[in-house]
Amino acid sequence: MWLLRGFVWLREHGLVYKRRSKSPTRKDNRAPTESTPSRLEDKPRIDGLNRATPRIVPRQQTTSLTEDQPALVKDKGSGRNDRVDQVDRIQRQETVQTGERPVRQVRVGRQPDVAFGDQPGLQAKVDYSALVKVTPDTEENFFNGLNTLLGSDEELWPHVESLGENDRWWLTHALYLHASNRGTLPPEFDHAAAVARLLKRAGRHTTMPGDPDQAFEREVLSVGGWAGSVLTRELKPPPDQYARVIDGLYNPRGSGGQAIGPLKKDVLRDTLLPALETMMDTEIGYWRRGDEPLEAEPLDRVRGVASYVQDYVARALGPYPLACQDGPYWEGFRYADRVQSTAELPTEPEHLLNYLRNRAQLIGRAAKYDAPLVQASFDGNRAEDVQELDRLLAEFLKGERIWRSVHVLIKRTGAHTGGEGNISIQPILPNETWGTKADWRWRTLRTLVHEFLHRLAHPAFTAKATTIGHGQVLKEGFVDLLTVDVFAKLAEDVGKSPELCRRLLGELGLGTTPKDSLMHADYGQASDSAETIRRAVGDKNVRAAFFLGATHLIGLP
Repeated sequence: MWLLRGFVWLREHGLVYKRRSKSPTRKDNRAPTESTPSRLEDKPRIDGLNRATPRIVPRQQTTSLTEDQPALVKDKGSGRNDRVDQVDRIQRQETVQTGERPVRQVRVGRQPDVAFGDQPGLQAKVDYSALVKVTPDTEENFFNGLNTLLGSDEELWPHVESLGENDRWWLTHALYLHASNRGTLPPEFDHAAAVARLLKRAGRHTTMPGDPDQAFEREVLSVGGWAGSVLTRELKPPPDQYARVIDGLYNPRGSGGQAIGPLKKDVLRDTLLPALETMMDTEIGYWRRGDEPLEAEPLDRVRGVASYVQDYVARALGPYPLACQDGPYWEGFRYADRVQSTAELPTEPEHLLNYLRNRAQLIGRAAKYDAPLVQASFDGNRAEDVQELDRLLAEFLKGERIWRSVHVLIKRTGAHTGGEGNISIQPILPNETWGTKADWRWRTLRTLVHEFLHRLAHPAFTAKATTIGHGQVLKEGFVDLLTVDVFAKLAEDVGKSPELCRRLLGELGLGTTPKDSLMHADYGQASDSAETIRRAVGDKNVRAAFFLGATHLIGLP
């Protein structure tokens, strides 16, 4: 019975039916007052997105909203702009001070569409005009009826009534916005999961209806899953004619495209191990200065740069990073708080072995080191090949010199700990043989971008690395490809702004440019394969796969 009552209430108040009826203009459209402060968190600010401390907005004299503006109605005919002009008014209520936190409720009507791309299906309509009908007396029917409209047979009000009034105000607009744009979502979209996410978000939202730059709408449409769904829906997987080529990059074959022959264990030992030793000797040479200590690099400065990088990546690669419904941007991740010294990285036997595994994949297919994995017919899809590689590397580690070298290099190599772990940055500068201090500052800036992208990679994307022969294409190839995209743009911006240069590099960075090597992806064959795949499938497909987990768009099931 409550389902029927809720649905009838929505119909009676013009929230679901498609006809427009004339009704008197509402004269008193004031927002309900707030008695409970919003639980706003101190999250990293993203320009135009996070408003942890709402500004006080004075009351404005505006035309009152028309009562019958159902947001779920699709505009038809040439009169759309006239109707938009009539309801495109905002009446703001002064901030109500409750306790120590300011809260604000803004009466919002028709707003400009929110665009997540340049295609017609990537714009969300925004019109809250009909919400003037939602009052404390009608809230219960509104929430229950809206949940019914979204296909649920569960009563929503019991989950909502315990929220503070300001949080319910947020949720009223959030659910209405989602429901208003449900028609652009695919039939299989899980609206119940979207409602659950928005309900959870109501207790820790970072925006409010009426915030500038469409910040509220972007938060809701991202967390609710609308943005990610429509972004991936508009993209197509690679055509069949590219399938074999792409598969060959993920799963390298032998000469002529034939299946790889059996592993040549002696060749693997005789080519890979010397190459690893040469690489490590070169790297360690940058971190020695006789008896003199190396110069320290203050991590507090690096943390400030990390905060800027977190905001910058969202803009440079948008809209994909922010469209991830449960990604770091919406889960309270603060880059600056997760930066630690590489000196804190553990060096247990398993960590030493992991380092060698990573380096073996890095140089194993690189022409610079004569591609030892290729020479040895190594196939990452064969369990016996992987086991033999691990056995060989574990034996390699038994040498005292090798053990010490790996131990030192772990403490001198930027890294990202899996899951929600920390991002480690070198606390000292290398010696002059690597380059100048400004050169290293540029390198650190690039490292911060690279390691943060590891944190942004969707779990479904990273999980695919274990299902292909050359997992390094996903583990590092695409990561560094996107790193170059961001870093090249950031370097250009730094070159144009002395103020930004001082902020990210310090005074010593003025008038400098990054080394040419930093402007190119540097993970050897993994980077080359990732770039080839991107040319085949398109940049949008790569970003949707990387940030949203839509791996079918890059040729992976």
